Amino acid sequence: LTGIARREALYRRRQLRRQYSLDAIDPERGGPSVAGPAEEYARRIRAEQLYQALSRLPERQLTALLLFYEQNLSYAEIAKEVGCTQGAVGQLIHRALRRLGRMLADSARDVA
Repeated sequence: LTGIARREALYRRRQLRRQYSLDAIDPERGGPSVAGPAEEYARRIRAEQLYQALSRLPERQLTALLLFYEQNLSYAEIAKEVGCTQGAVGQLIHRALRRLGRMLADSARDVA
């Protein structure tokens, strides 16, 4: 089951990249309805920064994060998939979010 979760996380990572690329140009997918070139560029930069930050997360953190937010699994279900306790799942998700926040903040400072 861990292999399935790992493959699903990697698949979702690729899907996120495609989704954010499409969102930037397709209003039906959540993109801006009337975006100028500057807004479009900023959106693409943010999407790329998010993708890069996600790709730098440790595999277990990424797996737990995607299973929780994308697959809407409970901590108990994620624990079974990943092979750890429910408490460890909470820690994985918390650490992933904290790490993402730091990486995105660093990216924003680098761009500014």
